[in-house]
Amino acid sequence: MKKAILGNGRKWQLHAVIRYLVLTIRNCRLLVFMALLLGILEVIVSLLQVWTVKRVIDSASINTGESIIRSIGILTLLIVLGFALTAFSTWVGNIEGTRAKNNMRQRILHKLLLSKDSGKLHSGDIVNRIEIDVSTILNFVGYKIPESASGLIMFAAAMVCLYHLDHYLPILVFGVIVISLAISRIYIKKMHKLIKDVRESEGNIQAVIQDSIQNRSLLKVLEATQTIAERFSFVQSNLFGNMKKSTSFSIRASAIVSAGESFVYILTFLWAALRMSAGTLTFGGMTAFLQLINKVYRPLRNLYGILPSFVGAVTSAERLMEMENWDKELNDNPIKMDGPCGIMLDNVSFRYDDSSEDVISNLSFDFHPGTSTALIGKTGTGKTTILRLLVALAVPQKGHVRVYNEKESSETSLSMRCNFIYVPQGNTLMHGTIRDNLLLGNPSATDEEIYEMLHVCCADFVRSIPNGLDTLCHENGGGLSEGQAQRIAIARGLLHGGEILILDEVTSALDEETTKELLDNLYENYADRTLIFATHDPLVIERCQRSCSL
Repeated sequence: MKKAILGNGRKWQLHAVIRYLVLTIRNCRLLVFMALLLGILEVIVSLLQVWTVKRVIDSASINTGESIIRSIGILTLLIVLGFALTAFSTWVGNIEGTRAKNNMRQRILHKLLLSKDSGKLHSGDIVNRIEIDVSTILNFVGYKIPESASGLIMFAAAMVCLYHLDHYLPILVFGVIVISLAISRIYIKKMHKLIKDVRESEGNIQAVIQDSIQNRSLLKVLEATQTIAERFSFVQSNLFGNMKKSTSFSIRASAIVSAGESFVYILTFLWAALRMSAGTLTFGGMTAFLQLINKVYRPLRNLYGILPSFVGAVTSAERLMEMENWDKELNDNPIKMDGPCGIMLDNVSFRYDDSSEDVISNLSFDFHPGTSTALIGKTGTGKTTILRLLVALAVPQKGHVRVYNEKESSETSLSMRCNFIYVPQGNTLMHGTIRDNLLLGNPSATDEEIYEMLHVCCADFVRSIPNGLDTLCHENGGGLSEGQAQRIAIARGLLHGGEILILDEVTSALDEETTKELLDNLYENYADRTLIFATHDPLVIERCQRSCSL
């Protein structure tokens, strides 16, 4: 049955996806409850308007004895109340919807930050999922579900009112609805694949845009702007084609439902006219007939509209579940070890998931406490991989990585990271001020402590620039030179504190004089710490007491 609904070849079972959507409803239950309550009130007001209009028309046409002024007063009050409910519904949808969206994105981002780095998805695709798929799911659970629930109430109430006016017409309406629902099963199965293709195309576009913007200077120098433009045109053409298929199919399916609606409306109009001519139906009753048919078919259109929303929500839920089910790091309490500390690789082997060969094979090495070691080797021999193993960003398939001091020894893990100062390779500054970037290392650091660490890292230039610590760093350190950004990144790592310093190519953007000054400061201020340099720089290698050659 599940395969019949959404087709074969799906990664997630439907019950797991439904459970995910139910959890989302629980997390934004205030939004769902308020939307449902307001929807029910709108149904009541809408049906009361129909009945009041009937009474006004009958009072005017056949003199039923009802006060026309009184009925018009009630109708005016109901119209104003309807406007108020619509305005309040908009407010609830925007305010509570934004709150729910923020909470869901916060939860997903938190999970991603705590998960192991799989590298399976492009960062642009991840951004697309957090933005588009979250919005799709919340639109379904916070808008479409309450709308459909209140629509069902509207449908049931309108059918009862129709039955009160005519016993045969509701049977005809119900028959057309059953036929429409039967057709919708075919629609859902086909639409799932079409929506999935559209989502993947949007993710590809996001990836190309992000890569192009981040590397636009490189693309200009390589004279590759035309190549990227052609690539972007290609992925946009794919999206256009997938969107065209999805839209065409949706229009065809919608046309069937609209045809059924028009058929029932015309038949109702004819039936009401015949009854009026026979004297068994008042003019007000005929007006109520036609209004009630609209009240029946409006929820039917909503139910039809929930089908693509449901398929879209299922597709989006699958995409988010894929990310949220990445392996999580074991989040234990930090274990701070007294220094000096060393770290030992014991017969370690490691390979990446998509590789059949070991990057590191049966490596053993002891980084003794209080010593400095240069990790050297040709590019691609695994220097950065070893550093990732040391700080538990990667886990070896074989062997052990242990942090130790004179009293104890412990396997490296998330809980041991408080013992490390880690400065990765490349420009790792984030968008924000220099202060924002430095406080990532130690949120409680004072300006005095920050400037002291900047001095150690030969970054006194921060004092002389116009906005100082409040100078804005653009993405990837834009606005600063490579050397300036590198020294600020080192200061950020040092602010974190730790007994073991792991420094990956930290002098690659520095001149010889600055490199010597930086090394002098590090050896002077961290003489009792364990220093591990991954480097090609002869100046760094010369200053280290030991070396590990790969």
